[in-house]
Amino acid sequence: MYLKLKPSKTWWDDFVKQNSLTVDTTKWSKPDDAPNWFEPTKNTKQYGQAGFSQGSQYFKDTTTGICYIYEIQL
Repeated sequence: MYLKLKPSKTWWDDFVKQNSLTVDTTKWSKPDDAPNWFEPTKNTKQYGQAGFSQGSQYFKDTTTGICYIYEIQL
C-alpha cells in the first residue's frame, strides 16, 4: 500500500509511538511498482519498525509535513 497524507503533528507522533517506529538511516530503494506520486523528498526523515520488519517504510517531510507510507505485508 502506498499512501501520501499531511497529518497533524499529534497524529504523526501518535502513529510513530503506537507502531514503535524509529528513525531509519539505511538506504531505501523505491519499489518498481510504486506510483509516480510516491516521491519522498530529500527533506524526509525515514522511519522503520524496530525489531522485526517486513520492509514497510514511513517518511515525513520535515519542511512540508507531508508523509509517505509504504506498507507491505508478506
